[in-house]
Amino acid sequence: MQKSLEEVHRSYSAISQALITASLLALAAALSISLFLVRTVTRLVERLARAVQPIGQGDYGHQGEVTRQDELGALAAAFNKMESAVAEHESRIAHQALRDTRTGLPNRALARDGLQSAILRAARRACLGGDEFLMLVEYVNLAAVMAIGGKPSKTLCEPMKLEKAEVHTDVSIGISLYPDHGSGGDSDAARRHCHV
Repeated sequence: MQKSLEEVHRSYSAISQALITASLLALAAALSISLFLVRTVTRLVERLARAVQPIGQGDYGHQGEVTRQDELGALAAAFNKMESAVAEHESRIAHQALRDTRTGLPNRALARDGLQSAILRAARRACLGGDEFLMLVEYVNLAAVMAIGGKPSKTLCEPMKLEKAEVHTDVSIGISLYPDHGSGGDSDAARRHCHV
């Protein structure tokens, strides 16, 4: 009986050591897989965080690359979709803030900026209000400006037939020259000179 108890104990020790070894190997494999998954997820989240940083600064041109087909890939695709939607929304807001809703022409704020820029460079046409328009002309002398300004005046002052009535319009044109009427880039002074 003594001998068989020792044999059982040896068998139990061998099985116990095999179980401990298998458990340790399974634990090491689980830890390795967990570390791999954590590193993979961390790297992807860091990439998404880097891709989102320019959005906070108003730069919507850098979408993250979607290479995965799992939940993290879906998250990256959702970020890209959100970035596009925010960029489109912001573009619409900027357009509405700077354009006349009836005519679609630049409004007073954009016209002021345009006039400021035109004094330095650029040419634009703008709707300042219901019946005020601004035409910026660069690199010309007074005679050329007078000729350019006279063209709309002649055309708009011709009588128009509306149904049975003849309508006569009146046009007034103000001219402002840089630097004579807006030195130092003062677009408001140049615009006020046109109203004199």
